[in-house]
Amino acid sequence: MAHKRGAVLVGTAGGQLVELRLPPEGARAGEAPAALEEAWRYTVHGCPVRALAIIEEGTMVVTGAQDAMIKVWGLRPAGGVAPLVALSGHTGPVVCLSESAVREESAEEEEEDEGEDEARPGPLLVSGALDGTLRVWDIRKGKALYGMLGHTAYLSKVQVDLQPPPP
Repeated sequence: MAHKRGAVLVGTAGGQLVELRLPPEGARAGEAPAALEEAWRYTVHGCPVRALAIIEEGTMVVTGAQDAMIKVWGLRPAGGVAPLVALSGHTGPVVCLSESAVREESAEEEEEDEGEDEARPGPLLVSGALDGTLRVWDIRKGKALYGMLGHTAYLSKVQVDLQPPPP
């Protein structure tokens, strides 16, 4: 299921993920903003959600939390989320997340991996935390591939393009 257009996902201080639906066009009454309608609410962490990203063309959502955990969720067709994988490695609250497209593979790698979909790299996720670390994750394998450690200040935003440069 792709995330619906006309909806907003919100991470809460109570550790919940909430989908709010936008009202139909023209539903505003005068100058007051129209109310958002809650579609569903699901507890995803036992502490505040500090970051979230909709990934994989709207089929998954990733949450980062005060407890340094990152969780990947599949969006259910009927609403709500289903847990897919938990990623650990940060020691401080996760405050930023960004997805990158799958890394390009050489023709040799593609031939070697043909028929082995699980072996292929999945979507890459970059996370930043208040512990001053940045990590690059392969979501399909559920593990960190790269990390930047020893940064002297916390990270607050990440934006990424991990495609290899042209030859």
